[in-house]
Amino acid sequence: QDKQCTLIEVIEDGPWLVVQCESEKTIQPNQHGNANRRSHPTYTIHCLNEFKTDLHPVLKAALPQEQHQPLLELLLQIDEQQQAHEFADDLQAIHTGMHQCRPLINKAGVYLHQAGTQFYFLFRIIRTGDTAHRNNRDMPAQMRRHYL
Repeated sequence: QDKQCTLIEVIEDGPWLVVQCESEKTIQPNQHGNANRRSHPTYTIHCLNEFKTDLHPVLKAALPQEQHQPLLELLLQIDEQQQAHEFADDLQAIHTGMHQCRPLINKAGVYLHQAGTQFYFLFRIIRTGDTAHRNNRDMPAQMRRHYL
């Protein structure tokens, strides 16, 4: 939008660019949404489009045409390296998990889920009585026969 911006940071995980625009200051909220201070607006721009095949349109508009192709090649190379690193981390996690001695089936969990809670839930709704003083409200069996 024809604003002059300053590059603050490059986040490698995306890769993303964090830029701060030199426009008028706005109120910046803290993590709770309360007004904190006045500062220049800050934006995070993804370097690649959503399919990771080309530069993001905002980045393309900000850079000269002759810089598009070299930057795209560099970003795609970085993205391939990150994917290879993530794949290696996944393999390491699988390898570590295979060496941990745990049963493959959690028998307690299986029995718990097989039994279910429907019967016990219904049983507790239908049943009435004071569980702390169970015998205080019931007549003994001998008195029932005598008075009834």
